[in-house]
Amino acid sequence: MDRKYFQDLEHERLVDVACNLRDFAVEQIERLDQDSTNSSRPPSSDNPYQKGKKKESAAKEVDEQGSRKDDSDEKEPVEISVPTVESQPDSAKPSPGKQPGAQGF
Repeated sequence: MDRKYFQDLEHERLVDVACNLRDFAVEQIERLDQDSTNSSRPPSSDNPYQKGKKKESAAKEVDEQGSRKDDSDEKEPVEISVPTVESQPDSAKPSPGKQPGAQGF
């Protein structure tokens, strides 16, 4: 399709072709914007370089739509202490291999 092709078309046919091209362009843009959160694709198919950017842009969209957090709804972050391997005494560490009392084959 070149410029001459579009100039030779009737007005009504030209409008139909323009609408079809617009629909095709919108469909292609929507396909480009798909990821695991808005399609049936697995998370491993997401672009690893845009993972952080997607979260930030989603938060901006929510803010732009007028959804605001009330200050009264915000909760203080709760710190949960998780014991690490270093903080446990040596007697509490399991020894490697089959544990005493475990059923054998």
